[in-house]
Amino acid sequence: MRTMGEFLARFGFVAFSVDYRLFKDGQNRWPAQLDDVQRAVRWVRAHAREYGVDPARVGAFGHSAGAQLAALLGMENTRDNSDAALAQYSSRVQAVVDVSGPTDFTQDAAGGADFLSGFFGGSYAEHPEVWKEASPVDHVGPGDAPFLIVHGTQDEDVPIAQAEELFEKLHAAGVQASFVKVDDAHTFHTPEARRELAIETLSFFNRYLTEAH
Repeated sequence: MRTMGEFLARFGFVAFSVDYRLFKDGQNRWPAQLDDVQRAVRWVRAHAREYGVDPARVGAFGHSAGAQLAALLGMENTRDNSDAALAQYSSRVQAVVDVSGPTDFTQDAAGGADFLSGFFGGSYAEHPEVWKEASPVDHVGPGDAPFLIVHGTQDEDVPIAQAEELFEKLHAAGVQASFVKVDDAHTFHTPEARRELAIETLSFFNRYLTEAH
């Protein structure tokens, strides 16, 4: 995320690169990842004055698995609010950029049913509620943050149908959403695709996160 963060910083945004626990060897099952990014957003708000952040205008940008988490930051309130030091701060963001993100795990977006069964603590048949809990399409509501969805038409890891489903549900719920299709793969390789992503992201964040909005 360094390149995008530095690009946005050149135009006056404060950018943070957020880490989260990865699932490995049965450890860090879902929703550890959501808890981590929600905690990160609340930490940013707690330190807003120190870093020159407007706590009322926080956006999330994510690619692939990070995009799924970014999407949920724009939809859901804090799941685990046990940290008293951060309890007063919201984890909701005011704008979301979803790049190549899986949105509906019940459709087995990446063809990784075995991995997802481990990640979610059971198969879809065993724990459908957990698979849906992790799927942004099952959280869409009229109070969601505005979305910019960017997806490659040649994406073989996460089918573009995932992005289309999310866009259609956001639109039906009356949420401000834009959908940009890029002629590239899951991770954008061409300079043209990366430039388009940067320009679209900057324009979107300027629209929804600046004082002019």
